[in-house]
Amino acid sequence: MKRSLRINLERMRKTGATLPPKLTLAAAISITMSGCSGSRESAFYQDVASCIKHNPAHAAQCSSAYEDALDEVSRSGPRYRQMADCTAEFGVNQCIASDSTPPYYMPKVGGFLLQDPDDDDHYNSYYHPSTAVLVSHSTTSPLYGRYTTVDGSDLGRPSGGRFSTPKSVFSSKPAVTRTISRGGFGSSVVAKSRSSSSSSWSFGS
Repeated sequence: MKRSLRINLERMRKTGATLPPKLTLAAAISITMSGCSGSRESAFYQDVASCIKHNPAHAAQCSSAYEDALDEVSRSGPRYRQMADCTAEFGVNQCIASDSTPPYYMPKVGGFLLQDPDDDDHYNSYYHPSTAVLVSHSTTSPLYGRYTTVDGSDLGRPSGGRFSTPKSVFSSKPAVTRTISRGGFGSSVVAKSRSSSSSSWSFGS
């Protein structure tokens, strides 16, 4: 698996991190993917262990999805010039420094979405789409308690219910090479959400 040489992915793991108070829910959140040909079930997992607990026959897919999430955040996640800028958007102890000189700062992986391994009506048993998820723990950020993709798509505030997401949530994300200032990622998420012609990010019943 391709790894970034400029950031320590091990430090991006959610060691000891917990979700914000509003997000104290089961590790897996069922998600119905609609708006395309047929419904597709996916789930959010904070880590490999919670994924394997709910999918014991698919441990390899769980591990692969989490490793891919680490790579995706490293390659395509927001990068900040200062640690304080990253912390303002994602919370204390939720950001790490790259191994580059000078360093840049990135949010830790909040978890990942994984296509239901047992939903083989649409996917074969060897590959199930997944994508990294970022979670803000900063109460002063407009992103607080929201799940977002690394390219700024707002997934909403999970409450254990189902919600609709487009296929694009699992698409390949472009590599990021430039740093942004404080509030830059949050602003882009808000702008992207407002400009979206679909309300597919809201929770369904």
